[in-house]
Amino acid sequence: MERRVVILGGGTGGTLTANRIRREYPSAEMQITVVDQDDRHVYQPGLLFVPFGLTHPEDIVRGVMWRGRFRG
Repeated sequence: MERRVVILGGGTGGTLTANRIRREYPSAEMQITVVDQDDRHVYQPGLLFVPFGLTHPEDIVRGVMWRGRFRG
């Protein structure tokens, strides 16, 4: 029987939680859904590197399709 988990919030905490659950349970056992009000996730620690030219803002933003990988 497949279990379902819904994580509210796709920020750093939500994505870390989804990754941790995915490592513990195979895709066949657990369906993980992350729900967030935004359709993009900004990797906030990466913002520190933007002003120094070490990365670009578009490199630290991921879209909804990226989050779909948690469903396995």
